[in-house]
Amino acid sequence: MSAEESKSLVLVVDDNRNNVKVLSDILRSNGYEVMVAFAGDKALAMVEHRRPDILLLDVLMPGMDGFELCRALKAGPNADVPVLFISALSEIEAKVKGFSAGAVDFLTKPFQEMEVLARVRTHVRLKQLQDELRRSNEDLEEYANIIAHDLKNPMFTVQGAVGLLKERLTGVPGEAAGLLEMIERQIGHAVDLMDSLLAVSKAGQGDFSVEEVDLNRILEPVLESFRARSDVELRLNAPLPITRCDRVRAGEVFRNLVANAVKYNDKDGKIVEIGVESSSSLKRSVFYVRDNGVGIA
Repeated sequence: MSAEESKSLVLVVDDNRNNVKVLSDILRSNGYEVMVAFAGDKALAMVEHRRPDILLLDVLMPGMDGFELCRALKAGPNADVPVLFISALSEIEAKVKGFSAGAVDFLTKPFQEMEVLARVRTHVRLKQLQDELRRSNEDLEEYANIIAHDLKNPMFTVQGAVGLLKERLTGVPGEAAGLLEMIERQIGHAVDLMDSLLAVSKAGQGDFSVEEVDLNRILEPVLESFRARSDVELRLNAPLPITRCDRVRAGEVFRNLVANAVKYNDKDGKIVEIGVESSSSLKRSVFYVRDNGVGIA
């Protein structure tokens, strides 16, 4: 047993004092801390006072039975505490009812020490891993938020500088003026990416902003960016349709696909094709970015 598991607190709830003693002895002799309750309402009060790592709960008890207690627990702030029902009931209906109430597993009477320890250890560890994953996600979201803010400020500075250059420089040759326009558009795209990163950091997995989008306008700055720094011909076979999607993420998808095609394109061919194939029977469109590289065997 790991050090974290040995510190785990188990709440045993059963109106049968002999069952409580058997389970408590098994758990305490294997390093677990144990609290006991002989009624459902008492167990709820104990959970509010001190949060257990796992709860072993008898199904049949006077007053508030195990199913009712489990539902009450899952409706409150301690809903993520794993619940194992302890019961002599073997009917499928009872087990289904228990899982529907929010239980993660069952222990059957009479108790077998090895089974009790294995099930408790498994679900305590699963809960610990879930907590670690949640904390890691929170740290990642916070880090993404900081990075997005730190990158966005200099982007705005560059964007403003380009705007001033366009205003103050008169008679700029056509090629230079075109480059300034391209820089301005690409900075705008980068700012959009920062906004997307901020949205994801604030919303956990991120909310998608679905709207009517002209994909040609999404693809244009992507192609422009790669044409300026690559000798590969980027060929749009036909205009792309207007569709419903997330504008920023659609741009990310096209940028990643085109970058991959340019990078792995056969050096003799130097052509990347972009297009769409529609199927009226399937009522869907398939977008493609096609190169002549060797592919994946």
